[in-house]
Amino acid sequence: MKEKILISGAGIAGLTLKNLLERLNYDVYLCEKEDTLRTQGAGLLLGANVLKIFRQMGLEEQILQKAQVIDAFITTDAKGKELDTVDFKQIYAKTSYRSVGIHRQELHQILFANMQHTNLLFDHELTNFAQDDKSYIVAFKNGKQKRFDHLISSEGIFSQCREKIYGKTELRATSQVCWRFVIDAPQNFERSSGYEMWGDQKRVGILPLGTDKLYCYLVATQKGGEEKLSYQEVLQLFESFEGRYGQLKETLLHISPKILYNVLADTQEITLQSEGIVFVGDSGHATTPNLGQGAAMAIESAYTFYTLLQKHKFSLAAQFYEQTRLKKVQKIKERSMLVGKFSHLRSKLLQKIRNIFMQFIPSAITQKEFEKLILDGEIK
Repeated sequence: MKEKILISGAGIAGLTLKNLLERLNYDVYLCEKEDTLRTQGAGLLLGANVLKIFRQMGLEEQILQKAQVIDAFITTDAKGKELDTVDFKQIYAKTSYRSVGIHRQELHQILFANMQHTNLLFDHELTNFAQDDKSYIVAFKNGKQKRFDHLISSEGIFSQCREKIYGKTELRATSQVCWRFVIDAPQNFERSSGYEMWGDQKRVGILPLGTDKLYCYLVATQKGGEEKLSYQEVLQLFESFEGRYGQLKETLLHISPKILYNVLADTQEITLQSEGIVFVGDSGHATTPNLGQGAAMAIESAYTFYTLLQKHKFSLAAQFYEQTRLKKVQKIKERSMLVGKFSHLRSKLLQKIRNIFMQFIPSAITQKEFEKLILDGEIK
């Protein structure tokens, strides 16, 4: 009889895991607290490290059909003066893997369409579990209980599995808040590059997506009351930004996009496996979005655990998974937090010094550092 694995949480990590683990000799179940597939979310940057995995999964062409190829990601000051550029075309030339912008909903749908639609437990929010004779009795909010041989948490930053073991999730605050939304790209708006603009304790990001869409995010140092601001008040807060964002101002004034608001934070600790349970994505290694690597780390972790399960029993694969992934997710987590602090310096003098410093660093050095950070991992 096949061993039964429950994946709790049908986000990017959970959907990727079900796609992959179905290829092994397990009965793979996926539970989700909502009564349908998650659709909330905005844009994602997926780099060469992720496109390589999707090629190996046979999904690369589907991703490219729904995504926008991104040739570069450019950091500027609030006026639009270039500070730094990461050239994704160079990475493509070295690896044959593109970098793309894609709507989260599109990625969810591709992953969902390419997995088996059996053993799906919608409206099943995991609330508790108990270990019994090396298996898990899992209780759901709807009153049902089921038994599984193994348990994987991909529930997100407030993982019920992790909180069951360690108690309430402790977050590491950034003192930054973010407004995110997706809009139709104005006619003739250039869409081959992504941009992030750094101002006085504020920044603006623009990432082209597939189907002529733009993902925009506006980040500000938290001062209190930001959650009460109207859309027009948020736009006023970023009125001083020019450059690429300036090209969108007129468009933004005459639309009312759906806004996702959140306070930026990650978790104090990284948890990759505990008591035989494996944690993937934000459940185990939540990171701030400053490097655009949250989704990438979730997909990499899912793929890493899959490759280990090809060679080892679940319990041993869980131990090797922790040993294999810890260094990279820790590095991404800490570097992302550092970038967030560096982009929101409070002193205007330090902001000027930072901008001058960034302009004088040779692009070859920053390019090499980025490639080492993103590509030097366990995904070969």
